[in-house]
Amino acid sequence: MIGELLEKEGQARAEQIGPSATYVHFDVADPDDWSAAVATAIGRYGKLDVLVNNAGIAQAAPIDEYPRADWDTILAVNLTGVRVNSVHPGFISTPMTAAVPPDASVVALGRPGAPEEVAKLVVFLASDESSFSNGGSPSATLGRNGVLSKAV
Repeated sequence: MIGELLEKEGQARAEQIGPSATYVHFDVADPDDWSAAVATAIGRYGKLDVLVNNAGIAQAAPIDEYPRADWDTILAVNLTGVRVNSVHPGFISTPMTAAVPPDASVVALGRPGAPEEVAKLVVFLASDESSFSNGGSPSATLGRNGVLSKAV
C-alpha cells in the first residue's frame, strides 16, 4: 500500500508497482489519516505486518530566526507515527536535498547516502532476520553518528 500526500505521485507509484499495490491519500501528521490507512490495509490485505513511515521534510534557517510553526510542522511530519524501530538516516541524496551541495555535510565515507542504502536497512528491520531488534534507533549516516555541517 502506498500512502502519499501528493495524489498524482502516490497513484503513479502504486501503478508502477502493479495491481497488488493500493494508493491512499495520507498525511502522516493527521491521526485520522493513520486510522484510515491502517483500516484500508487490513481491509485489502487482511492484516498489517510492516509499516514504514518514509515521510520527511527539511527546512533550513538560523535557530534564532526559525519560525515556530515551521518547527512544529517538521516534528509532526518527521516524528509522527514512528513505532518500535526508528531508522535515523543522515544526509541522503533525494529530491528534498537536491539544492544542498554534496560536500555541505561531511561524513566518513565522503559522500551523501543513497535512498537504496537506507531501504536495505529498513528491509532488514522488517524481516525475520531482525526478530530480536525492538525499540532500536539505528543510524544510517555513512560512518558518523551525527553530521558535521560545513559553512555554505
